[in-house]
Amino acid sequence: MAIDTNFGGDVRAGGDGGRIRKLELLLWTAAVLATGAALFFIVAGGAGAGHRRALGKLLFVAWTIGPPAWFLIRYRFWPPAPGQIESFRIEQGLARSVWAGILVLMAVIFFGHW
Repeated sequence: MAIDTNFGGDVRAGGDGGRIRKLELLLWTAAVLATGAALFFIVAGGAGAGHRRALGKLLFVAWTIGPPAWFLIRYRFWPPAPGQIESFRIEQGLARSVWAGILVLMAVIFFGHW
């Protein structure tokens, strides 16, 4: 089963579906790469104790607030076309699961006894 990911292509987003997808992919890629680099920096001991704690809190807050805010912005300003609502829900559910997994991993690393 193929899922069409050109949400909001013609009907509601004014034909900007492709640009929105590229923006979304760019934002998610940048966020994951920045988080991975920061996690590596923290775990590898590149940051002192004070900086490690501050960077950990900053990343955790950003990942706690950022993705849900993006989901809301995406739905509000670039809603799916009427025939693509189910595909949109599936993609948002998968993205939510990835987000939650990353958030749990960060909580264990930052606040657990790692």
